[in-house]
Amino acid sequence: MGTTDQNPHQEQVTPHTLELEELQRQMAKRLSFPAVGPGSIQLVAGADTAYWKDGEVERGACCVVVIDASTHEVVETASSHGLVTEEYMPGLLAFRELPLFLETF
Repeated sequence: MGTTDQNPHQEQVTPHTLELEELQRQMAKRLSFPAVGPGSIQLVAGADTAYWKDGEVERGACCVVVIDASTHEVVETASSHGLVTEEYMPGLLAFRELPLFLETF
């Protein structure tokens, strides 16, 4: 196994990481970001994850807070926790965090 010029952290490249990188490139082509003006934003969400080892398994938690952009009042909160199935890979964070985010939303 080697490293790639695209990986600034010079992590080991495996067939699995190459597959995830290609999937990420394909998904990125499908993204669309419509123009949004500051007056049209009504809600703002913040989200974060945390991870810890539980014996031989890794677990994670995700928390989301939604606020009203004008009043800064909390509109909604949500959280979830579960097993983490992907290890940390620079540039491929979504594959580690997205399952918890989706469960939370």
